[in-house]
Amino acid sequence: MLSEELETLIGAAIADGKITEKEREVLTKRAKAEGIDLEEFELILESRLHSNINVTDKKSDNHPREFVVKKLQARIDEILKDYESKVKEINENSSYYIFISDGKKTYDAEYDKDEALNDAERSRDNSILNVIENLYIPNNKDDILDLLNYLKFYTRKSYYSPYGFEVGDALKDKYNECLEIARHNFPNEPGIKEYLESKAKAEKREEDKKRKTEEDLARQSLARLKNDVKEAGEAYYKGSYDSMMSKRSKAAEAIITGFQLPEDKKDLLELIKYFKPFYNKKVWKDRDKNYKRTAKAYYNKYIEACELAKTLFPDDADFLKEFPQKKKGFLSWLGFGK
Repeated sequence: MLSEELETLIGAAIADGKITEKEREVLTKRAKAEGIDLEEFELILESRLHSNINVTDKKSDNHPREFVVKKLQARIDEILKDYESKVKEINENSSYYIFISDGKKTYDAEYDKDEALNDAERSRDNSILNVIENLYIPNNKDDILDLLNYLKFYTRKSYYSPYGFEVGDALKDKYNECLEIARHNFPNEPGIKEYLESKAKAEKREEDKKRKTEEDLARQSLARLKNDVKEAGEAYYKGSYDSMMSKRSKAAEAIITGFQLPEDKKDLLELIKYFKPFYNKKVWKDRDKNYKRTAKAYYNKYIEACELAKTLFPDDADFLKEFPQKKKGFLSWLGFGK
């Protein structure tokens, strides 16, 4: 996949066990010039760095080294090489046809190039996924440390796998599996204790953040409503754009319609102010049907909130100025201002 010159540059850069910013810049520039996808190259580069193992210096107690990281990277490199060869073969063929027989795809004369490329990419991703999911974790502290070093890179929240979401998730799962085995077998090993402490701190930060969010949402009805509507929308991100937007608006409508209004004055007043702009139908009458569906739900919730406020705080000046009005006074159905 990589040219001999680029391989030589990588070897020289990782010889001391680290890559400087200048070295990384030179390598990335060379990879870009060779037409290599930079996300894939970053993955390869980090993998090569972590698998740069000095065999003579590595010893283990009672268990021979298995160099799992080196074998894993070699297998992934092999899959990527096969994929590149397949892509080259597809691009060089002017006629290529996907023929389905007995449930299997074969290739023959006149072809659908895009479909063939998609098949090659899916095959690549599935092969890498299979290798990671079935990766053997040895009972050897040096191998486990190497594997943790290798997998740690892929646990970052900002990491996006160029081989699909499933591969990214599998890498994170394998890291956690590896860490649990290390916890059980080598709890007092300094390097492993460092990983365990790091994970414990990260989990505590997440728990504290989640607890704070839950506390904030418990106190703030509007914040909770916005969060629920947002989460409902994020649940639908696949399929065609029209289908996705329709599902999102229906989910939002259900959340808004079923949202329980608070009896706390501050919370209820905040919600009414938020809903109020939707009472003016002229604002959203020319919008698309999905927006109208959500806007109408807010419109109805505004009326419901005003009715509740009339019952709980009938003479409160803060509420009175937020209720719907007409030129000649308040709406009769509310019974205000009479």
